[in-house]
Amino acid sequence: MVGVWVLYSSVFGLYSLMEVLGLMPQEVRSAGITLPAIFSPLYGDQNIDFVGYHVKRTTVTVLLHLLLPVVYCLGLGIVEPEWNMFNPWTISMPLALLWCASFGAALVGITTATRWYADSWKSHPLMKTLARTGQPPRIAASSVNLEFRDIDKFVASLGGSVVIVTDSWILQTNVHGVDIVHQRDAVLHVSSSEEHSLTTEGTSAQYLNISVQSINTEIYKSFSIRLNSLQYTQLTERLMSPIRVARSVLIHQSIADRFSVAFRDQVARNGAYTQPPGSPAMEPCVGCLQARPEVKLSKQCENDQVRTHTHTSIRPASHTH
Repeated sequence: MVGVWVLYSSVFGLYSLMEVLGLMPQEVRSAGITLPAIFSPLYGDQNIDFVGYHVKRTTVTVLLHLLLPVVYCLGLGIVEPEWNMFNPWTISMPLALLWCASFGAALVGITTATRWYADSWKSHPLMKTLARTGQPPRIAASSVNLEFRDIDKFVASLGGSVVIVTDSWILQTNVHGVDIVHQRDAVLHVSSSEEHSLTTEGTSAQYLNISVQSINTEIYKSFSIRLNSLQYTQLTERLMSPIRVARSVLIHQSIADRFSVAFRDQVARNGAYTQPPGSPAMEPCVGCLQARPEVKLSKQCENDQVRTHTHTSIRPASHTH
């Protein structure tokens, strides 16, 4: 029969592994029952103070995760009372060493969190990175906060990480920190891709591994982001510089993206449309019904061929956004 301590250790170990590595299922994170989420009222609102929110979140997360070994020992002493986990005079040497290691991890967590908090977060890794930008950290943080409030930004979530691209910054929040680089200093490179089957019918998803490097290595650290290939086009539209793609990587695009590329290519090859004199004004864009259309769809078949074509209800004017 499996001992109680084996079952307890397996469950606690699995939970801790998912918690520390950011592998919690999306349903669990959405329900807000992860350790950092429980203390979320302490962080503030990231839509108002993005930098301050994540400085506090990562501090609490590091502290809680380094306290997990102590919590494990406390629980082990409860499920196995005959081991005398709480009696320093009769406890075995292996269990005493386990307590020492647990207290050591907890001490590191408490010391780190206290040091970051005591100097008004100046020694926090994110604030130290912003301090190296040449601006006062608070000014650089205000720039990040202001751009994060803008609704026109790229946001992609995958696992425990969230990639955010604003007008000037590339950011990635993860379990224990925030990766950041200014767009003008960033060089992105798609290094590899992975295919994952989603259904038994063969439906698959492609994930891209993108290396984000900085030309100013003294200011920003390099990091990697993982992205669904269907979001690749949206990412490129928010970047100042193009992304380099390894020759071995073939990026899959959605049907809508492929149609958009083919449509724009065909429009570029066609001649410009000249509106006949005296003809009525063209209708506004069929998408927004406000902007003047930049593209006109015109039937090119001869009159005697009309009967061989299927009737279409597409209106002949559109605006490319």
